[in-house]
Amino acid sequence: MKKIDYQRIEENLKRVLKTNRVSLVLKNDAYGFKMDKIIPLAIKNNVDTFYLNTLDEAIKARVICDKRLILLGPSRDYIVSLIKYKIIPTAINIEDYQYYTYNSLRFALELDSGMNRFGIKKYNERLFDNEYLEEVYMHFYTAKDDNLVAMKEIAYLCNKYNKRFTFGGSLAYGYHNYPLRIGRLIYENSISLYGRVLEIKRVLKGETVGYEGEFKAPKDLLIAVTDIGYYNGLRTHYKGRVFIKNKYYNIVGRICMNHSFIEVDEDVSLSDVVEFLGENIEEKELLDNNNMTKYESFLWLK
Repeated sequence: MKKIDYQRIEENLKRVLKTNRVSLVLKNDAYGFKMDKIIPLAIKNNVDTFYLNTLDEAIKARVICDKRLILLGPSRDYIVSLIKYKIIPTAINIEDYQYYTYNSLRFALELDSGMNRFGIKKYNERLFDNEYLEEVYMHFYTAKDDNLVAMKEIAYLCNKYNKRFTFGGSLAYGYHNYPLRIGRLIYENSISLYGRVLEIKRVLKGETVGYEGEFKAPKDLLIAVTDIGYYNGLRTHYKGRVFIKNKYYNIVGRICMNHSFIEVDEDVSLSDVVEFLGENIEEKELLDNNNMTKYESFLWLK
């Protein structure tokens, strides 16, 4: 079962707030960390703006709080609901920009840093001189020398025309105290994953363990069956270690939907706690063995 350390998340947030103003991206239920937990925690630390990925999540966030909410991505199809719930739409292209301006609707503007997902690629000063433009944001998808140049230019124009602005991604962290739009950064090292020993089997030399008989016992072994499987986010061919009673043990065989197999010894007993990720199994070890990114771990581990 995944455990979330909300105290660690708050500590991470406070660390960023020491140098930067922060807005939070809450897409996919706050990266799997639950909006109803993260929003109050953020408001407690004076965060006043949240970015949402879908209309449903934006409405859910509005029920939770009365702070500034901005809908990421295409927004025009939801104008009636956005007005009703006081959610700020995003202009992702010049057509959106013109539509919101013509209809006297306050909006946020996304600029494309080169990722070719959403946002206006080429911008000029005239875009910033708009009474309905409330905020400008850009997401940096990779480390490039010209990122800082873009940040300086956008910050200058937004300050000149009194517009709010944020820069997205951990790549912007640490640059000139610029306002940040962050997601992953506050969730670092806040997840642990634990299971329990459900059964212990004596497996004889030559017998196999798990689906397809992929693991063949090289000698007589003790095999513990745990309640963590690929339903919990481990890949079927995950190979790594676990930690039980102050000792490390190896995973063997193919991961099942709800179970995994551990080669153990006589020190392990039924119902013992099995650590897959935590104080003794570092995040990098699990991610590397599971061929998984941090973003994927936030959403897949459970």
